[in-house]
Amino acid sequence: RRLIFESLEERLVLDGTLHSVDQLNLLNDTGSSSSDRITTDATLVGSVSHDGLNSFLRVEFDWNGNGVADAVSGTDMDGRFAYRPEGLSVGSVSLRARAGRPVEGELQYQFGAWTSLNFTLQGVPSNSLAAISTLSLQ
Repeated sequence: RRLIFESLEERLVLDGTLHSVDQLNLLNDTGSSSSDRITTDATLVGSVSHDGLNSFLRVEFDWNGNGVADAVSGTDMDGRFAYRPEGLSVGSVSLRARAGRPVEGELQYQFGAWTSLNFTLQGVPSNSLAAISTLSLQ
């Protein structure tokens, strides 16, 4: 059974199916291989899947493993998201993300299962600062 509510600002499809994060990756895998999950940039990208609308959903991130969101982001019109976690320690990182939709008539969300990503965060050496060697106007 599918209920559709329409307003001037949004259209919510509520059908009892939970959204799930189906893609969760590093934006820039800067290690020696493009797939070794070693990076100096912890920016995450991903997407949410669901048979209904995937736009403007809440995405929660948990990086300390306690099941409580440490940060929140949202999806765009196509169910994609990007997020750069702040304050992660250099070394091995285990991070999880889950997607949720608003519960009709309540100020809470209904979430799908957590999706995990493990990677190694490397520090940026202090002697590797970028420098401009040539600058000209054309």
